[in-house]
Amino acid sequence: MIFVYNLIYILALPLIIIRDFLTKRVKGVNFMTRKFGFIEKSEDEHIWIHGVSLGEVRALSGIVSSLLKQEKKILFTSSTNTGLTEILKKYSTDSVFVTPFPYDLSFLHHKLISNFNVSKIILFESEFWPNLIFSKPKNVQLISLNTSISEKTLKKMRLLRFFSKQFISRFDLFLAQTDEIKSNLLEFHAKNIKVMGNIKLSSENYRLNEGKASEIAGRLSKNRLKVVAGSTHEGEEDFIIESLKSLKDIQLVIAPRHPERFYNVSNSLQNQSLNYSIYSHQNNHENSDVVLFDKVGDLYELYSTCDIAIVGGSIIFDKGHNFIEPIHANTVSITGEKLSNFKELKKIFCSGGPVKTFKDKEELAAIISDLKIESKRDETLFLQKEKLKQHSGNYSMILTALTDE
Repeated sequence: MIFVYNLIYILALPLIIIRDFLTKRVKGVNFMTRKFGFIEKSEDEHIWIHGVSLGEVRALSGIVSSLLKQEKKILFTSSTNTGLTEILKKYSTDSVFVTPFPYDLSFLHHKLISNFNVSKIILFESEFWPNLIFSKPKNVQLISLNTSISEKTLKKMRLLRFFSKQFISRFDLFLAQTDEIKSNLLEFHAKNIKVMGNIKLSSENYRLNEGKASEIAGRLSKNRLKVVAGSTHEGEEDFIIESLKSLKDIQLVIAPRHPERFYNVSNSLQNQSLNYSIYSHQNNHENSDVVLFDKVGDLYELYSTCDIAIVGGSIIFDKGHNFIEPIHANTVSITGEKLSNFKELKKIFCSGGPVKTFKDKEELAAIISDLKIESKRDETLFLQKEKLKQHSGNYSMILTALTDE
């Protein structure tokens, strides 16, 4: 089966290389040459940590920082521009070497492992690269951190059961998110599984800038229910405005996902003859019914100042965005039902859980109307935070598990 995988991968590789050449650009990283293993050597022993993109890199930061305090050397890889940029931004130290994840060819993995004297490989979530897994030297530990197996991946693994058992057996440790994932791994005879929760849900990934939060709170309404529509996409602002138009005593704060849309959203608000203001244009928005929040990078602080958060990217856009973030900011979170990028979290938090979803304007209006009652908001937020506690990964426990191996 590994022969078939390699045949397909090698045939597809020219197209992958062309795509990378056209799209992969990271300041400070010679992307293409390093993907092919042209990389310097180090005499020091390294722990190789891989996270595919921005969200994974951020979740791994606490682990990396703790390992650095133990004077460990880290080889940190990512597959995306945003992931690599985030690593470079966070770690300007000789103890962290940043490089793109190499193409999945055995000789490239061997070269990287040899050049950095890798003692341990930590792969995040469902990063199961066949050639890396099968070519890993016996003296190198292979660990799956925050292990996640989607229903789609599980079906493929069952279809290729013999092959799946082989690569699962190569792992020395699985730190699984849930008991369900542990059961799935046991189906393929995995050994040494510990259920640790989802590290992405940990409060340690969120830091509130209290100064910014205080400034935002001081400029918005003091006496009305503040509802923030965060990370909205085209058409979603109008959907939310139309949904809430019959509800009284509400100030709606709109924070579009992409800054380049600020101008178009402003024009739309003006064309609808709404009583609106633009956050950066004046200091006091007490009397505005709608506020266009045109600041970048302060969404978490904005969430913390409002009463209810409607997380966009889930109404017309269908992938969804991080509906856990407002809960950490002590704000009730609701979201549209289109969450193709958050299927596992939707199953835990939304399907009969404490995070309400909506599919049409009437449902959204009904949810907001219900949550206008303060006791309802308090109860909902309590249940959301309790659910987070049940499923959040604990950094100190995970670090202990990683370093004990």
